[in-house]
Amino acid sequence: MPEHTFLELDFSLKTSASWITWDIGFMLPGFFGILDFVFLGSLGYWISASWVLWDIG
Repeated sequence: MPEHTFLELDFSLKTSASWITWDIGFMLPGFFGILDFVFLGSLGYWISASWVLWDIG
């Protein structure tokens, strides 16, 4: 298994999370718009990343 730095892992998680959030936003545009406003910033990224990790696990 190749080693990755924290920044590389963080970037890949955020990239994956952006696809997940785009998909959720497409399905639930109104509700997700509110969540996107509330969780704007890194907190939203980490919440999305946790969903990605949970889905993989």
